[in-house]
Amino acid sequence: MKHLFIFIILNLIFLIVKSCSENGVKPPNTGQDTTSHAFTWRIDTLGKYPSFFHDVTVIDENNIWAVGEVTTDSGTYGGAHWDGNKWHLQKFPWDGGSSATPIRCVWEGTDNNLWVAAASIFLWDGEKLNMKWRVPSFGKGVEQIWKIAEDNIYFVGGLGTIVHYNGSSFKELNSNTNIHLRGISGNNKGNVFVTGYEQNGDAVALEIVNENVTELYRSIGPANVPQGNYGVFLSVWTGDEDAYFLTDAGLLTVNIQSRKKILSNNHELTYPFARHDIEGQAGNDLIIVSGRGKAVHWNGSTWSLHTEMFDQYPNQTLTTYGADYRSETVAYAGPYQFGNKAFIVIGKHN
Repeated sequence: MKHLFIFIILNLIFLIVKSCSENGVKPPNTGQDTTSHAFTWRIDTLGKYPSFFHDVTVIDENNIWAVGEVTTDSGTYGGAHWDGNKWHLQKFPWDGGSSATPIRCVWEGTDNNLWVAAASIFLWDGEKLNMKWRVPSFGKGVEQIWKIAEDNIYFVGGLGTIVHYNGSSFKELNSNTNIHLRGISGNNKGNVFVTGYEQNGDAVALEIVNENVTELYRSIGPANVPQGNYGVFLSVWTGDEDAYFLTDAGLLTVNIQSRKKILSNNHELTYPFARHDIEGQAGNDLIIVSGRGKAVHWNGSTWSLHTEMFDQYPNQTLTTYGADYRSETVAYAGPYQFGNKAFIVIGKHN
């Protein structure tokens, strides 16, 4: 009986330690210095109904592209370009045509080219869209792009679509899922992670290694952390050492090598508004942007809540669709007042 009692106590201690390691209140300390929480924000609205931005890419603070659909009295545009001083509306004709093409996602190429997707994959050369990969069937359109190098680009989208470009050809990978893939992020070491979910709550997190796709997590229904269910996997950002998954249960940080998990579920992360996209520049410089225009910044030690955009446009009038954070510049965009205009926020990290 004495041995049984000791066995039970040791197991309880193990479970407590395990729980603490997997349910912390903040991401692991990276050992880096903390970064500033200070941002200078601006917001612009463009077009009239129906207008929205679906995605944005930051090349630098004076070179930002937002894509979607902007309706004006002079016509419909597929996006806009920020040159550091003002926005320039841009049509994206296909094969020299004059009609605007709705763009779902965007990433910079080389020599001012842009990788974009409007279901199929295109390369914008500054004058027209050149189709590079045609969607094979209905529902398998591309939603997000992640470029590691010119010869290493990934595209993800509907019905579990994952397409890899090696610099000369495109290859559709077997994801072993039909879940709508909505997020992708990688690092220069070649670690690539993908997230996706359906409206019924089914969700998945995937890892890609050498064009092989493996499933890391699958969730069905609401989050139940004790059972290893983190709910919907909304987005992911990948650093050199850790992958950061934005989930219904909070921010799940997974060490890439050890696979040790820490769940950050303090109040600033579990507000319903702070749950749309996570972007970063380093483990001590992460930002979560919300569906109402709010943002939460991690500086390596503490979280800071930014409500400037929400305070200016309250009552759920801003809906974030896409975001990017590079070159000390964060940008996020979507529809304003349910599509009455397109909005884009630019924040300069001070």
